[in-house]
Amino acid sequence: MLVPLSLLTFFTLAQCRTTVPPMHRPTFSTTSPTHNHNHTTRHERESIAVLRALQTNESHPFHVINPHHYTQHDLVVADGLAGLLAFQKFAVGANATVQKHRVFQDGNHVFLHMQYDLLGPLVSFDVFRFEHDRIVEHWDNLQTPSNGINGTNKNGHTMLDGPVGPSHHHETARNKEIVRNYIRDFRNQTLAPTYFNGLIQHNPTLADTYQAWEWYVLAPNVTYFETIHKVLGEGDFVLVMSEGDYYGTATGFYDLFRLENGLIVEHWDTMQAIPPKADWKNPNGKW
Repeated sequence: MLVPLSLLTFFTLAQCRTTVPPMHRPTFSTTSPTHNHNHTTRHERESIAVLRALQTNESHPFHVINPHHYTQHDLVVADGLAGLLAFQKFAVGANATVQKHRVFQDGNHVFLHMQYDLLGPLVSFDVFRFEHDRIVEHWDNLQTPSNGINGTNKNGHTMLDGPVGPSHHHETARNKEIVRNYIRDFRNQTLAPTYFNGLIQHNPTLADTYQAWEWYVLAPNVTYFETIHKVLGEGDFVLVMSEGDYYGTATGFYDLFRLENGLIVEHWDTMQAIPPKADWKNPNGKW
């Protein structure tokens, strides 16, 4: 029998969503081009349906999940299909809403940029791994927007607006390699700026300048890109899943970069504190 997850679990969930303190840097105006993503793959559609079921209470989307092997890395959700069903029961009871903004596929991984309302607004990256056409693993990273879901940063960008779908699919491998090389060089203040051509910034506290981004990732109380767990991409979009430290707290960082002509031009992200192991609802860890 499935036991609903306790309210304490979901208060813990809310505490794990990180709000970043405001930062002040000079700005300049820039806008995003329009991309279309009219075609989705079967695995993308199945992943979207699984997440939307947290709002609709449908059961059939979960048929794509391997009932014998589903590894959950959201540390406030119990492991396996039973844990997901319990979370669905809570979400539906809390009148959760779910909205997909972007979806991509890289091999057997599907990664999505999502908006939720569950005990308040949340922006998330969700990642599913497929094996033999079944979902067998899930990761996510969620953040409460510091200025509201429709709030804008210094240059008028939200955490979710901008180009929606990938283009230049033949450049996927090249763009992933460029981002990996940037991560290798990001502390080199001579080399790192050469990976950028301006920067359209969706972080709610940063301005549209490379200098603001550099100041953020090199801040003395922040350890960024300490451990890289996955680099996923499709076309001109590349997602980096990493962990580090933010002002003394172990933190998950998910960074989505968009590239043009081999240079990084746009950035979205979420950051989330990693709870102490004693508070985990599954044994799998964040990664």
